[in-house]
Amino acid sequence: MAFFKEKSGLILAFLSVFFFSLMNVAVKYTAGYLSTYQVVFARSLLMTLFLLPAVFKIRPPLGRRRGLLFLRGFLGFIALLCNFYSVHNMPLADASLIFQAVPLTVLPISFLLLKERYTLKQWGCFFLGLGGVALVLYEDISASLNYLPALIALLGAILSGLAYTLVRLLARSEENNMIIFYFAATGFILAAPPALWNWPPLNARLLFLLLAVGVSATLAQIFMTRAYRAEKAGKVAAVNYLSVPLAAFWGFLLWQEKPTLNIIIGTVIILLSLKFMYGKNERKSDG
Repeated sequence: MAFFKEKSGLILAFLSVFFFSLMNVAVKYTAGYLSTYQVVFARSLLMTLFLLPAVFKIRPPLGRRRGLLFLRGFLGFIALLCNFYSVHNMPLADASLIFQAVPLTVLPISFLLLKERYTLKQWGCFFLGLGGVALVLYEDISASLNYLPALIALLGAILSGLAYTLVRLLARSEENNMIIFYFAATGFILAAPPALWNWPPLNARLLFLLLAVGVSATLAQIFMTRAYRAEKAGKVAAVNYLSVPLAAFWGFLLWQEKPTLNIIIGTVIILLSLKFMYGKNERKSDG
């Protein structure tokens, strides 16, 4: 029991990664049956309903910086569309890897918008990580002769970097649940028109998959929030790297997706660059 108590933060982080991977598996199974908008709509609706009781208790109602909260929600919504589109149209591990590269995009964005300073080592890791991303994108485009899914996945990573940078800015004045609520509610509202316009009849399988997407995403978010409260951010971030081999496992087991040598090399480059970029005491203070 003492071991589990001591490692509770890492266990929570792994549970978050695991449920996010289940969410992506469910998303991929909806390909060909439901549009990206419909999957995003279902996920956002379930998360909105789950967060409503907590949001009602927050004062002031609807937050303090509503314009910025909506912008964060809008960017997150577009990024989620890109992520789910890439999961529908790319090997699962490749889509997860590009999304895992989001911290790479945070560095230049936070440098420009928040005036945060970084070391030469971190900038070197940033450009090295870009090389790894380029290798993965090149391999996917060459294999499928279709550049659109890979570029949309990259766009999703960039927009997620913008959204996460806004989260850091909003965290100074807003409750965590309010920030997440705007993300979920914005996605629910904006995805509703295209999702409901051509909503297909749901059989038991599709209904189960949509529930799995929403429930898995909600549980993953809860576990991740608790993990960051119970453990140091650096250790939690290290556990997040397990999302790529976990996605590769699901991809091989369920869809017989086999990573190529270039994908493996690109994966190693990206994960190493992230590890050294956000290692202990790497970021300079703003003072």
